[in-house]
Amino acid sequence: MQVKSENNSSLGIVLEFTSTVNKSMSVLLISQGMDHVSSAFSKVVRTSEHKGNAPGWVINEGKIEMVGHVLTAIHALCYRPKMGLKSRPLGPDHTAPSSNDYFAVLGHVTVKTSDYKPDFPVSTSWLVDGEFINWNTDPQGSRILSVKISWKLKEGKKDVFPHYNVYVEKVPKLEDGNQSTTLEHVQEYLGVAHVNCFYVSELKVPSSISSLKFIIQVCGFDGTNQNLEESPFYKLEIKGP
Repeated sequence: MQVKSENNSSLGIVLEFTSTVNKSMSVLLISQGMDHVSSAFSKVVRTSEHKGNAPGWVINEGKIEMVGHVLTAIHALCYRPKMGLKSRPLGPDHTAPSSNDYFAVLGHVTVKTSDYKPDFPVSTSWLVDGEFINWNTDPQGSRILSVKISWKLKEGKKDVFPHYNVYVEKVPKLEDGNQSTTLEHVQEYLGVAHVNCFYVSELKVPSSISSLKFIIQVCGFDGTNQNLEESPFYKLEIKGP
């Protein structure tokens, strides 16, 4: 699952299962401790957490084996890992804090079998192009780019994907004017497209950037996303000083 949270909040997922003998179980998947309510669930699974593709987002992954059970429901649970129920301060009317004290966003949830492998076309299967390229300059000397990015599978291949995440990677220059090959390149999330094109409006490009790489991340119906390193892209070289 991909999540974003603020104010020391965290987000967990509760999975409800029903067995073949109609017995229910609830499993809590969390990345941080929640011992004060763990007894409310049949099982607690700790997930591994790593950085997501976009700033502020993290991806939590966990494994669970439930032989003889069917997944019947999925719930999101927002909580504060460092605040137990007994120590949580009361509001001015001696009630529990409002929901505004907690903030977390669930980007997507992916449930798959251990041997599942998503079937995404390789990046060379796509034709990606940029058109209506327009450059301007702001008072600080940075360039401002507007461009339409469009993509399609090559002839003979069928596009059956629900949406695409669009990122840009700004490749910096070295002092001699060449592209950097040692600095870490950061993918900046631009938005989501439900059709095979995306219009980038007034993207600020500092003078220290030598090229832009627009990455089209293919998203499947099952919630899986293609790795950014394997996704199709459009590269725009920046000419001039």
